Amino acid sequence: DETFEVSIVNETASDDTLAQLRKILGLWQARLILFRELREQRSTNRSDVSDSSSFVRSEARSHFALVVDGHTLGFILSSDEQRALLVRLSQVAGAIVLCRVSPKQKREVVELVCEHDSSLITLAIGDGAND
Repeated sequence: DETFEVSIVNETASDDTLAQLRKILGLWQARLILFRELREQRSTNRSDVSDSSSFVRSEARSHFALVVDGHTLGFILSSDEQRALLVRLSQVAGAIVLCRVSPKQKREVVELVCEHDSSLITLAIGDGAND
């Protein structure tokens, strides 16, 4: 199943952005724990002794997507705590889509994500008009 649970962050203040990022991360982490428990229950019921923790992470993470607009991204990039939350979300999400962002913001996000987890794939594209 290739459906995503999409969370949108489109805030007008830094405090609201921080609260929303925390809420989304908490929700995703709770769902990952539930997913892991259900997966382990299935494995136990089938007497499957293989370690499925990496499979659980990759399987579950593909179901989360985050969408952030450029204005809100400005709040995120100007706060160390919010930058850290964005990195943590990127490690859980199957996709993060940033829309209406500047070339500078694209560069900052790619650098931030790659600096913390080089295994993640990043793609920064634009219409070419301002890139």
